[in-house]
Amino acid sequence: MKLIEKAELNLAYTAVGLYLITKLIAYLDPAYYPSIVSNGSSTALAVLMFAGLSVIIRNIFDWFFHKYIEPHIKSYVNAVKTETHQATSDIKEGLQDLASNLEVYQKESKELLNENVLNSIISRSEPDYLIKAFYLFHESAYGSHCGKIEGLYGHLNKELYSYFKPEVPHRSQHNQSVVITEVDDDVFWHETTRFEVHAIAFDNNYDQVKDSVKNIDYLLKYSTAGKFKDVNKISLEISIDNNPPIKLHDLIDIDGNEIKVKEAEKDKLTVIQTGNQVIFNFHINIPLKSHKTKVHIIEESILHDDENSYVIKRLEPTYGSCINVSLPPAWEILEFVVPSEVNYGEPNRNVVKNIRNADINDWVLPGIIAACNWKRG
Repeated sequence: MKLIEKAELNLAYTAVGLYLITKLIAYLDPAYYPSIVSNGSSTALAVLMFAGLSVIIRNIFDWFFHKYIEPHIKSYVNAVKTETHQATSDIKEGLQDLASNLEVYQKESKELLNENVLNSIISRSEPDYLIKAFYLFHESAYGSHCGKIEGLYGHLNKELYSYFKPEVPHRSQHNQSVVITEVDDDVFWHETTRFEVHAIAFDNNYDQVKDSVKNIDYLLKYSTAGKFKDVNKISLEISIDNNPPIKLHDLIDIDGNEIKVKEAEKDKLTVIQTGNQVIFNFHINIPLKSHKTKVHIIEESILHDDENSYVIKRLEPTYGSCINVSLPPAWEILEFVVPSEVNYGEPNRNVVKNIRNADINDWVLPGIIAACNWKRG
């Protein structure tokens, strides 16, 4: 039963009860009435009426409370529950975001601290100390194997890292062309090489190094070989910038079956004779005065019947290379091998059977960078 219905029923019961009590008192025996009055019947009546009135007031209050007050309280309680739940959810999300932000902040702070410490050490250290510490840097970054002399890092340190110094030059734009031609009964080898010796210390953005480095020496190495009987047919010229060319036959004397280097030219050339084979090793010291020094080498010699291949090497790191091999029309290149078909211009896609080209617009490291062999026509 609903609360309102209960309150109305109690009110009706109370009214009926009061009515019956009143009638009962009115119809009491008159003989007993004086005694009732004398024994405090007025007090009993007052108590009885007070009790009835209390019931009436209580039922009225219950009815008023359930009808008008309780719905508002329930609505308020529900609203408080909703707001409390939302607030709790917001606080939970806020705490999670705070924890996440604190974690990121802690990580960033640690990285910043490490970076500042490392930058401080680097800024206060001499270059020689940092170079020696490279082993420790690589060990920390990659593992203890980097600290071993015979490891890959040790090899790179020995072969390449010296070129990182701005006063140690390297080659740039190394263009090399080989043209083989047939003339009567001879096969001639004609090779042209052009490159630049690049000294970073003399670049415009290295003024602080330029002031401390007055001279940089570059050791130019070049080798060629032939047979003794063809020495007079071997022509080799090395030009450095606009200076007069250095010519092979100006450096040697031929005495019977022996080739001797002139005394004054021994710092430029070494000759090795083994039977009928002759090897010329040039080692020319070039004092560099600017950031780019041009070198031009022209070689002509005789190609013999047993020479059907060619290997192209680089003695030092070189940025940018162009290789061209051209054979007589009746000859055919069988293989032209390079480390990367994509980076080297896909030379084997050339449809001309006797010509190959490789353009390398990147660094090449010391060693063999291309090789080819051919079949004579």
